[in-house]
Amino acid sequence: MDESTIDRLVERIDKLTGFMERREVETLSPYLTTQEAADYLKVSKRTIERMIKSNQIKYYPINQEKNRSKYLIKKKDLDAYLEHFAKEPKYEIFQRAVNGGRGRR
Repeated sequence: MDESTIDRLVERIDKLTGFMERREVETLSPYLTTQEAADYLKVSKRTIERMIKSNQIKYYPINQEKNRSKYLIKKKDLDAYLEHFAKEPKYEIFQRAVNGGRGRR
């Protein structure tokens, strides 16, 4: 192999290593975005937003621009929420979230 090929390989390895390091940091964070929380619970992002608005889960506002907040949610708070309602059928839990904490309509 010539020197330029080796340099290109080293550069690609450095990029991949950097990507992997960033990915590890992302997965180590205890905080989730609303979309990540929705993926974690396998529900829609809108359901998570309703759960936030009805104060069913703890959340942390991080950016308030033009009346639009972005939220972070701790994974442990989602787990605690599910544990608390573990005896109820899953449908009932998310039905309550959809109805703003008021149960079935």
